[in-house]
Amino acid sequence: GFELPRNVVLSGEVRFPGRYALTRRGETLLDVVNRAGGLTENAYVRGAQFYRAEGRAGRVGIDLERVLRDTRYRDNLTLFPGDSLYVPQYQSVVAVEGAVNSPVGVAYVPNRSAGYYVDRAGGYARRADKGRTYIVQLNGTVMRRSETVEPGARVVVPEVPAGEEKTNWGQILTSVASLLTTALTLILVVQKL
Repeated sequence: GFELPRNVVLSGEVRFPGRYALTRRGETLLDVVNRAGGLTENAYVRGAQFYRAEGRAGRVGIDLERVLRDTRYRDNLTLFPGDSLYVPQYQSVVAVEGAVNSPVGVAYVPNRSAGYYVDRAGGYARRADKGRTYIVQLNGTVMRRSETVEPGARVVVPEVPAGEEKTNWGQILTSVASLLTTALTLILVVQKL
């Protein structure tokens, strides 16, 4: 009946951070958070980051704020050995990276989308793939560029892959219009002769 200790790690703004042994099968995230004394007053719950080692799942986006309100919510995960939870302090900066003119951190402003932060980072670079811009919220959730950015998030602007250069429709339309004008002029000149 001997079994190796099954441990999880809680860190950051937890009252008693550290390594905790799972005491029973089916123990949930909230069970262990409560055993660790709960969260400190500086905890930024919306930015909680959960990692799962089993199956190499890595970072798992969770809504700890909702779990604290509703223990039956799906994100109150049953824990496995090697799981870890990090609860950060409030982050007042949004990182803007990738194909922007000046990748920087930008002070967080409530209710703004990715475009606002890209503008504050000098706008899109020449090779930016604007349509594929995405947001990585502090808790690991990845969202489309039109969603609201939360404190501590990253706004990522990918580059257009090599060989998939962007089509410049304005330049194409200008060229076609110029060719049509030249062709019509030639037709009129030939008809007058």
